[in-house]
Amino acid sequence: MERIGPELVIGLVSPVGMDTSDLAGKVQGILADCDYTAVNIKLSGLLPTEPAPAGESEDQRIRRLIRAGNQFCRDNNEDPASIARLAVAAVRAQRIALYRSDGDTRPAAEILPGRPRTAYILQSLKRREEVQLLREVYGNQFVLVGSQSSVAERTENLMQRNLSASDPAGKRQIVEELIGVDADDREPFGQNVIDTYPQADFFVRNNDRGEINRIVGLLFGEPVEPTIGEYAMYVARASRARSLAASRKVGAAIVVGDAVVATGYNDVPYGQTPDVQQGVDTSERFKRDNLRDTVQRLKSAGLLAEGLEGDGVDQAAAALKGGELMSVIEYQRAVHAEARAIDDATVRGVSPAQGTLYVTTYPCHLCYKHALSVRLSRVEYIEPYPKSRAVRMFSEGAEDRLKPFAGVAPRRYIGIFDDRPAFMSDASGIFPKHDRRVAQPLIGAQRQDEDIAVLERTAMSGLNEEFH
Repeated sequence: MERIGPELVIGLVSPVGMDTSDLAGKVQGILADCDYTAVNIKLSGLLPTEPAPAGESEDQRIRRLIRAGNQFCRDNNEDPASIARLAVAAVRAQRIALYRSDGDTRPAAEILPGRPRTAYILQSLKRREEVQLLREVYGNQFVLVGSQSSVAERTENLMQRNLSASDPAGKRQIVEELIGVDADDREPFGQNVIDTYPQADFFVRNNDRGEINRIVGLLFGEPVEPTIGEYAMYVARASRARSLAASRKVGAAIVVGDAVVATGYNDVPYGQTPDVQQGVDTSERFKRDNLRDTVQRLKSAGLLAEGLEGDGVDQAAAALKGGELMSVIEYQRAVHAEARAIDDATVRGVSPAQGTLYVTTYPCHLCYKHALSVRLSRVEYIEPYPKSRAVRMFSEGAEDRLKPFAGVAPRRYIGIFDDRPAFMSDASGIFPKHDRRVAQPLIGAQRQDEDIAVLERTAMSGLNEEFH
């Protein structure tokens, strides 16, 4: 039987502390059940790296690979998408190798994308620009899968590895630093999982095989309905679009039983003019006012060196940028999405008690305490939010209550559940059994093989010659 089905490029994104090789292996095995030949490409193995020193600890290994990735981007035209370009070159090389194993003897330049029912798994992506480039090249044939567990679980996982410190306090400090660098490396061209992970098309928790099997089945058109959580997160994402917040937009939805009973988005209270319309970001203004007061008090007490320009606020603000002091959120005029959803339930006369809050971004400590106060039993989120102090301030039960979202991402909800072909019975009223081995993936419009070949060559041209 002729194998019919488009090539797929499947990117994986996970924060440090997750076993991406385990995730890749499970995806590869489940794709085999769909009669797809899946090739795993470990991107860190393609990078030129420093030699591993004798007795290298796990944190030293991770930092060495992070440095290698940053340096590769710097050396290749200072392009944060450079590793994705390297991935494109690897996909092309693997494709040619597969065709050679099929007995194809054509010159490599004549071999086009389009080997039937073949997937290339990219382990793993760390920058939003990498995802953007791969979508530009492969269009809908690029699928991004995200997997994560809670920070506490990942911390414990890393603590069990061979680290360069042996005492618990030292090991914990190393782990916290690794998680921070992986999430948002402040180095030029550094990785940024915080912004990359939310771009996924599908999410799973803890590399759960059952969840991976379900999303692959959905990708191949299995007749499965959305969970209430998938629907609620889609509604939360739609609610987010109502926000005129000057910074991060957030949407939320509360589910009680099997129904969405309230929604919310972050913006100013009813009857107030949004910051962007009134032209002033009051949060930034108040933070600068506080900083001016602090600098003046320190100067008056003789605790600051001479040489500050003017009132010293500009210099102090530059020095403290990104720090805890200038990251406070208490002065935002916007009602946060979670709080607005709770308010919405109150106005409607619906109790949110024992319900689940679905929110596009991990809740801040201010919202989480309200979620506890109204007795919400669970909070599911997609985007990380490092500023949150939710767990540090309210640790009891947090690991059972705060969970990463799993399922179809809002960006793919319509394509997977609504745009799929109608399920039709035959003349006798019998529905044919779904067969993954011949089913086609629900990816919408596909690019011509010739067009992908051109885009691949264009992407690779952004690399130094030795990596083509």
